[in-house]
Amino acid sequence: MRNIVLGALTAIAGSLAGPAFAVTLNVATYGEEVATFPVGFPGWDEFAMADCLEGLVAEDVRGNAMPGQAQSWTISPDGMTYRFTLRPGILWSDGNAVTAQDFVTAFRWLFDPSNAVEFASIQFPIQNAQAVAKGSMAPDALGVMAADPQTLEIRLDYPTPYFLQTLTHYSAFPVPTDKFKRLGRDWLKPENIVCNGPFVIAGHEPGVMRLERSATYYGREAVRLDGVNYHSYADLQAGLDAFGRGEIDLFMDVPHAATPWIRAHTDAALDVEPFLGVYFYALNHDKPPFDDVRVRMALSMAVDRDAIDPFDLRTPALSSYSWVPAGTAGYGSEPLPRPQWADWNMDERLARAKELLAESGHGPGNPLTVEMRYSQAGDDLHQRIAVAMSDMWARIGVRTRLVPVALDEHFNALRSGDFDVGRVTWLLDVPDPSNVLQLFRSDSEYNFGRYRSETYDALLDAASAEGDSAERATILHQAEQTAIDDVAAIPIYWSSIQNLIAPDVNCVVANPKNIHRARWISKGASDAEAC
Repeated sequence: MRNIVLGALTAIAGSLAGPAFAVTLNVATYGEEVATFPVGFPGWDEFAMADCLEGLVAEDVRGNAMPGQAQSWTISPDGMTYRFTLRPGILWSDGNAVTAQDFVTAFRWLFDPSNAVEFASIQFPIQNAQAVAKGSMAPDALGVMAADPQTLEIRLDYPTPYFLQTLTHYSAFPVPTDKFKRLGRDWLKPENIVCNGPFVIAGHEPGVMRLERSATYYGREAVRLDGVNYHSYADLQAGLDAFGRGEIDLFMDVPHAATPWIRAHTDAALDVEPFLGVYFYALNHDKPPFDDVRVRMALSMAVDRDAIDPFDLRTPALSSYSWVPAGTAGYGSEPLPRPQWADWNMDERLARAKELLAESGHGPGNPLTVEMRYSQAGDDLHQRIAVAMSDMWARIGVRTRLVPVALDEHFNALRSGDFDVGRVTWLLDVPDPSNVLQLFRSDSEYNFGRYRSETYDALLDAASAEGDSAERATILHQAEQTAIDDVAAIPIYWSSIQNLIAPDVNCVVANPKNIHRARWISKGASDAEAC
């Protein structure tokens, strides 16, 4: 996930010495190492984890869903029951069989309320998942059953056209049942850990996770790398310098602020990809005057999204008046929802924004004051956007106090409701509009602004129950338009992402999820056409 909040790293106990491999890919990421194990265990970098573990459904070189540990599946006519047949002979790296029960164990852990696993909600379409997660039903009521060691059945509460995509997420990765029963969380210690993916852990030290090709993976003959090293850089320039020295082959998700350095110092390919994400500002609906739709609309109208681009803050992302990114699967071909005023010129918008503020009791004699919270970023992106927005709000007489804080402090304030306006970035875990629209449900844990609309919730419920994809898209459009009209939050732009790729690295294929699994990547001119 890559999603809006990830916990700080708790390193795997101990360290293993990593051997040198004949063909090794060195991958860099910028930022603190994070713990993103599928069922709440600490110590894993997300990219490394997805190379070591595999779910029922995997991703191809373009990020599309494909058979993983399951060789095939059937879906009932009502779309409510999925029956998976596991590949014959699939193994954990210790030689033990991967069984259907390993997925049952993982899902029951995922929804155990005592674990409070982040992002468990991604799998809430599973029958009784929400009730189990709330503690109102026992884990064995979960709609995940092993019919036999090779057959897994998953029942849903409602038709979910994107369900196979959710199973590619790390929240659906298996756990070795026997090891887990004996060792609990300790099965992830270096002396105990096993993997079922194309790579296994060869060593771990601060800032680096070392992997080697698995000897037991069913598709090992097609894996063209012998090893992968994942490097995490808290200092962006240190990572760029390492790339410039040839120590890094692939730098994932390079901040746009690094583009001038890249153009000046390297001939490597800078691959810019549209990315399924949205940057927006939450508005605290529980805190006057932001409970007044006129105030919220005035603030949104005054933001000149197109003018932010010349500030060179987010090139080449797209200005946004809604939350579901353009190109998201399952959203139909209709024009995207947007406010009626989006096509007005700025003079018209500013004039109307001033009228709305005056109607709500704000003007020269009683100016609106806004506290604008955002997390500090290494490239000052959030700072520059906040300054630009505060200047735009000043044109309608709004006074803004900027409050930059550390990431943890920022999201603690959002969760507790201690804010007026707060920066949020959401990256879609599955390429479906519901993944972002669920942020504004009344009962969503990520509904930081406390937006509440019975109409909106009912439309999302109706979309969940709708089996026809075209009709579902229409209902989701209606839901998003409702939130836009209510100014649930202020969307600013849709995301893009850029990767820095060394000339001899092949098969890093652009896709809106920015999924680039090491099993598909190769190095060297001889493999350039092998994608």
